[in-house]
Amino acid sequence: MIWNNLLTPLKEEGELYERTKTLQREKDNLQQLALEEGYTIQDLEHFKTKTQVEEFNLMQKAISRLILNSSGLTVLTKALNSWKEFTTQRKKVKKFAQRVQNYQRKSDLINTFSRWRVWSRKMRQEEEEVSKKELIRM
Repeated sequence: MIWNNLLTPLKEEGELYERTKTLQREKDNLQQLALEEGYTIQDLEHFKTKTQVEEFNLMQKAISRLILNSSGLTVLTKALNSWKEFTTQRKKVKKFAQRVQNYQRKSDLINTFSRWRVWSRKMRQEEEEVSKKELIRM
């Protein structure tokens, strides 16, 4: 009995009927515009199925997340989050170890460069300490 009510055609009045007719007109207009632009009906059908599949995948993902969180399986999400943190920490440690290894390999270059940096800072400080009158005399 319920199915009979659902399968009956829409009455030609009411908000639902007006909305479906408006959407049908918009769909027909867009299809006509796309055909005028050079798209084929197969292109439109391919786009339609592609977007339907993407929307279905997004709905499925949302539902699975809702089920996962509502069923008390948050331990799994916590485990995945901790694994993600571990991988980021591991990447940081690898980067730091690579830096240390580079410093060890090129230690004399790094020492020379650091001495030059200290010397250049001292020279800048000495230049700032010199007064304008002394600069004019030079």
